[in-house]
Amino acid sequence: MSVQINVSVDASASIASLEAKTKALLERGKMHGSISKVITELTRGHLNSKYVPNEKRGTTFWADVRDGITATATDRLATITLNEPGVALRYYGSGGLPGGGVTPGKSISSYTGKLTRALAIPTEHVPVSGGRQVRPGRAGLLAFIESATRGGETVGFLVEAEERSRKRATKYGPIGSKYNVPKPGGNLMFVLRTITRHKPDKNILPKDQELIDTAAGAIAAHIATYET
Repeated sequence: MSVQINVSVDASASIASLEAKTKALLERGKMHGSISKVITELTRGHLNSKYVPNEKRGTTFWADVRDGITATATDRLATITLNEPGVALRYYGSGGLPGGGVTPGKSISSYTGKLTRALAIPTEHVPVSGGRQVRPGRAGLLAFIESATRGGETVGFLVEAEERSRKRATKYGPIGSKYNVPKPGGNLMFVLRTITRHKPDKNILPKDQELIDTAAGAIAAHIATYET
């Protein structure tokens, strides 16, 4: 009598799982959409814990960076974008700019109405409006004090001022015209510089490994939805 040993392998479950994973991976637009969503949430949480609590008095720059993140997804890429003006300068720094820093002359001064000749760096005494410290033209009466160091990168200062009337005509105006003088005990409001330099801050984004791990988790979760 002949005895046979038959071994049967039911691979249907494994095949179904493989088919589900294949389908999930083929639908890359959806997968990248899942990745961009969790990376956005991760980055917002990172900013919310590391940067938003350190905002200057009354300002909302980092909260605006957090809330302004947008996410896009294609069949090739998952992308998030930090859109707030100024955040790229903080992340990359100014080393790649001409002269290694930010220079004036690219916009109209709110104080003089002419092309800027200096950058106005606000101090803690400058009031806040709309989540940002205001520009010199909206900071009240100011008087200019020239820097004692000629030819340096700091050209002067804007301080709180009080208004006076001219008692005689000058090249700056007739008798009775108004002009500003430094207010006794007034605060320093702006430092005027010909250039500002900014170090890069790569801590604005989560660490690379954290981004990778979060993306991997999103991929696994995306595939799992096809297996159920």
